[in-house]
Amino acid sequence: MHSHLSFENPPALPHEVVVETMERALRDRSTEGEAAGVLVGTALNDDDAEFVERLVTVTTLVPHASAARGKRLDAFVVRAWSRF
Repeated sequence: MHSHLSFENPPALPHEVVVETMERALRDRSTEGEAAGVLVGTALNDDDAEFVERLVTVTTLVPHASAARGKRLDAFVVRAWSRF
């Protein structure tokens, strides 16, 4: 039996939209799927390498900061986001 899987290559979005989407996912876990698509689209298709690097760095820090301190948003992560 063949499954009909499809692949979608999300587009890069304006940086303001990316940041808003990621911040929303940090506040509301039900939006993490949308944020994952935005992150993939940005990582694959955004020409601003510095923005992509900061975005990926900050998003990888969030789980570690939350686990280490038992909080959803750590002050360090908030400061890192404010650099966008």
